[in-house]
Amino acid sequence: MTKALKLTIFFLAGGAVIILAWVLLDWFIFSRAEPEVHLIPSGYAGPVVIAFDQENGTAKRYEDGKRVYEIPPSGVLRTQFAPNSGTRQHWEFYYISGDGIRSAVPYDIFNFKDSPKEGSNTTGVFSIHMVSSPIDQTGKKEYFFTYVIGKIANAASLIKRQHEVRLNEVN
Repeated sequence: MTKALKLTIFFLAGGAVIILAWVLLDWFIFSRAEPEVHLIPSGYAGPVVIAFDQENGTAKRYEDGKRVYEIPPSGVLRTQFAPNSGTRQHWEFYYISGDGIRSAVPYDIFNFKDSPKEGSNTTGVFSIHMVSSPIDQTGKKEYFFTYVIGKIANAASLIKRQHEVRLNEVN
């Protein structure tokens, strides 16, 4: 192998390592989403929809560096926050009582198939999606975050209700 070929291989391999390192840094560090806290009225069961970039929406609020979404009894929150894009989402879901006491609600993006079997009466958050929808002929998009909270035993009917939400009527 000639010296020129060795140098070429060295620089190509080095360039590939640098590009890979940059992509990994971007994926795991630079484009992280902000952590979120979702406060849901105690006992609420059904779909939750968060509509982003709403001029007349709820003002932005942070708690310990985390976005706070206070879900109203209707399950539909209009917020002034922009969509929380990025990788490595960190979500916390809580039922909140009238006197402010929080009870953690587990979530599983895989519909609890790998969770410990605690019985069908386990309450959780599932069917988590980020959705965009054109709102008019201008092509402007609205962004929504949606999930379902309720008993796992009722998952099918709760997800059906989630799919029946008309996003164009949310904003």
